[in-house]
Amino acid sequence: MDKFIKILKTMFLFFVYFIHEALTMLILKKLGVKNKFVVSFIMLLVTFILTFIFILIYRKRFKKDFSEINKKENDKTYIKDSIKTWLIGVLLMIIANLIIGIFLTEISPNEASNRELIQKLYIFAIPTMVIFGPICEEIIFRLSFKEFINNKYIYILLSGLCFGYAHVIGETGINLLYVIPYVILGMCFAHLFEKHQNIICPIIAHMIHNLMCIILIVLL
Repeated sequence: MDKFIKILKTMFLFFVYFIHEALTMLILKKLGVKNKFVVSFIMLLVTFILTFIFILIYRKRFKKDFSEINKKENDKTYIKDSIKTWLIGVLLMIIANLIIGIFLTEISPNEASNRELIQKLYIFAIPTMVIFGPICEEIIFRLSFKEFINNKYIYILLSGLCFGYAHVIGETGINLLYVIPYVILGMCFAHLFEKHQNIICPIIAHMIHNLMCIILIVLL
């Protein structure tokens, strides 16, 4: 029964998160061009509240993990591992994208949406992608999944698959090849969490990844 309740909690987090994502895309298409500041402020406020609720649900775990990562013997190790895991994930994503590029010439719909979001609602997009997004997604795909999946390999695989699919869900006619790079990155984050059992580690890696992506999008 306890495991069933944890699964229901994960499904609830999924539902709330995807409703938020759907509303974001809808507002972007309908109102993104006009009243940028007002729209950005409202969406940023809603995203902040959503993130606060997610953290509140797992407040005891966050308090424990923050305390653990702040210990002198752990802080450098955890941060180094987070950066190393991110670099490995990026390298594997690049290889996957190069292979996918042989079959597909267009960029993934998720990347196209992110570029549009940054261009139209950058006041909302940057803090959401760098801070709030990584926190919410790591709570869902890493922390909540781990509560009811005990097998290490099943956990890493399922966490990665769901993370990858979440980045293309809602797109019509999506080619499943686009899912592969996100699955790889999700599995790397899941491995990092499995290794240290500290949710702050994959959050750091995820934040670094999204920040670097934004910098590349802005520069290119």
